[in-house]
Amino acid sequence: MINIKTLFILLLLLMLACSSTTQAMVMPQPTSTRAPPVTATPTPQICHVRTGFETGILNLRTCGGTYCPAVTILHEGDTLTQTLSNAVDGWIPVRNSDGLQGWVNSKYCKGK
Repeated sequence: MINIKTLFILLLLLMLACSSTTQAMVMPQPTSTRAPPVTATPTPQICHVRTGFETGILNLRTCGGTYCPAVTILHEGDTLTQTLSNAVDGWIPVRNSDGLQGWVNSKYCKGK
């Protein structure tokens, strides 16, 4: 037969064991303080208006298609910065040196 003193000590030990287990389960886990990886900024794609004519012109349009209104007229040799990496149905989004944005047909936007 277990005496009261032994029973009390066992009960106390059991309570202590349960409370430390509960605290371990509730304790928040440390989080990482590492900074996110640095990603390279893509180099802007530069192209020049090339119509094949010394005095050639090209429309900078509001969207990719000949049905889209012109924003402005570009001239042979004007420098453009491509604002997205992929052409859509042969049209690319660009920005001219004045900061105007629009679309041109990719066949008229050449490297050098």
